[in-house]
Amino acid sequence: MKTQNLPTAYPEIERLLIGTRRKAFTTTDLQTIFHSNKDQWKLSTRTTYTKFIKYLVENKQLLKIKKLVHLETQSEKLIYTFKNANTYDVITAIKKNGYLSYLTALVVHELTLQIPKTTYISEEIHDTYLHHNTLDQESIDKAFAKEQRTTTNIYKDELTNERYVFTERKMNITNIGIITDNSLNYQTSNIERTLIDCVVRPQYSGGIFSVLEAFRNALDILDIVKLDSYLDDLNYTYPYHQLVGFYLEKSGYNISLLTPFLNKVSRFNFYMTYNLSNKKFDPKWKIYYPEGI
Repeated sequence: MKTQNLPTAYPEIERLLIGTRRKAFTTTDLQTIFHSNKDQWKLSTRTTYTKFIKYLVENKQLLKIKKLVHLETQSEKLIYTFKNANTYDVITAIKKNGYLSYLTALVVHELTLQIPKTTYISEEIHDTYLHHNTLDQESIDKAFAKEQRTTTNIYKDELTNERYVFTERKMNITNIGIITDNSLNYQTSNIERTLIDCVVRPQYSGGIFSVLEAFRNALDILDIVKLDSYLDDLNYTYPYHQLVGFYLEKSGYNISLLTPFLNKVSRFNFYMTYNLSNKKFDPKWKIYYPEGI
């Protein structure tokens, strides 16, 4: 069989890469593409995947390299991107089963005016045997007196200072409120799921004032029935129904719509966020919150 060199095969290679509708690739992605198509491209056995990648980056400049460094381990991850790739393309190339979440999802849904330098993606892992702990007031008070635990799985682009945060969570039921944006080829949480996630993890969402702003910005588009249903399905150990209800009332939602949340206020006092100082208490929702809310 007559073989081709990379310059001769390049038009076919370019068409295939563009045809994937992806704008960012890991080294493994490009290695897989090379080995799956090298026979079709009739490439010589002397052409390795490293030569293939080097040719695309250095000779044709079709792809450029983005080097990410893990903040904890200092390990490096190389991502190969088209010139018009954005941070969403980069992070979804790394975590292909994930969905854009927290502050990133607030940006996607235009629920915040922030222009963050951090992009968040989450992945849910199905665990049929996941059990909830039994709650008591003392354990709640003790847990929320500390700082909220956050992931250490964070990469940084040292050239642009952009950060990429990866979170995982075990769930009995996965993908509640997760949608696919076909125009941009990625998954994200919908508005209702985004707000719930932000209530649960305000540290990933710009803080509680950012979350409150998002609820206010969603006033005319939020489906409260769906929000209530998602909370039922997610079945948190902590009483997030009462905290979500508190956010809704503070954001200007009609109190007559909040009956399902009021009916689910637990016997426990709960907290708007962790490590609160100068806190006040709302007896209706049984929520501790900071001054200024």
